[in-house]
Amino acid sequence: MSTESKKISKIVGNKYIDFFRPKKLSKDKTPTFKVLKFVVNEYIKNKIKFDEIWCINACSPLIKISDLEKASKVLKKNPNNIIISVSSFNVPIEWSFKKNKKDKLEPLFPGAYKKNSQNFKKKYFDTGDFICMNYKIFKNINIKSNLDKLYHGVEIEKFRSVDIDEIEDWKIAELFYKGLKI
Repeated sequence: MSTESKKISKIVGNKYIDFFRPKKLSKDKTPTFKVLKFVVNEYIKNKIKFDEIWCINACSPLIKISDLEKASKVLKKNPNNIIISVSSFNVPIEWSFKKNKKDKLEPLFPGAYKKNSQNFKKKYFDTGDFICMNYKIFKNINIKSNLDKLYHGVEIEKFRSVDIDEIEDWKIAELFYKGLKI
């Protein structure tokens, strides 16, 4: 595990922190891939190598061991893919709107909001819980690589796919956590 925070290091204990990462890799908008590259390179410097690369995000508290076991099986069957956690949207994304400068709503797919939900294929989003891939795939990826055809999803139940970015997300996760009695 890596962190940039000495405070976190004290909370979790030094035996769980392998090394500290630079502050520039610890900002809210830092791409996960850059952090993974840094972490893997640090392990390689210490002569520790891996067959698989896994990243389980701390802001995904409702993830289950069974989700990770399922992802591991999917990775074994699809060694040339990047496995991510996904969940389906609650409603068709074709019903989405954006606000214009005057706070009026504009449909992203004009006219689609008039159709029944059954007329649309199910669509998925990355839940942000985890990502895994074989090291051979990982080492050939750079930040500009087009990965669009490499993704394979492991579906997470909608009520467990809470990515915590804001206090409202935290409150939703708390409610689900209490309801699930994990």
